[in-house]
Amino acid sequence: MDHRVTPDTRGCDVEPPPGISFFKKVELSGLVDTYYSYNFNNPGSGYNTLRNFDSKAKQFSLNMAEFSLYQDAAPIGFRVDLGFGRAWDIFHATDPGGRDIQRFIPQAYITAKKGSFQFDFGKFYTSVGAELTENNYTWHYGRGYVYTNGPYYHMGMRMTKTLNDQWTVGFQLVNGWNNV
Repeated sequence: MDHRVTPDTRGCDVEPPPGISFFKKVELSGLVDTYYSYNFNNPGSGYNTLRNFDSKAKQFSLNMAEFSLYQDAAPIGFRVDLGFGRAWDIFHATDPGGRDIQRFIPQAYITAKKGSFQFDFGKFYTSVGAELTENNYTWHYGRGYVYTNGPYYHMGMRMTKTLNDQWTVGFQLVNGWNNV
């Protein structure tokens, strides 16, 4: 007969294995963006002119569906976005490498942070311009004609240093634009 006593850990704070605690910090988010466009000019082609992303007239369209996994850098983190819909086809249309599997990955990068300095490496949205890729982050629905001409994303590295609440400086070394 075994008379060893085993401690009862119910109700105690027990540290999970390292692999499990990593996933507790990972955040998930999603976005579904649909629209209906009506063009009073009634174009015979069914497409709006001078519109790149919301180009189909008189119909409902799926602009984008996006699923994101990310972990803030503390000190190491990452972000991976997976996307489907017409916006991502347009987003990747001019990439010299083609639109194969990468058209479903608008962003994927690792990030490291120490104090107010941050370093990212991978594929990330452009920091150029006033409009953003996801419409829900833009001041109005849709994107202006200037955004239509890109750039949309970059592949490479970027570094930022926050100087105070109002100023951040940055440097990027990238593979051009819209080019993985």
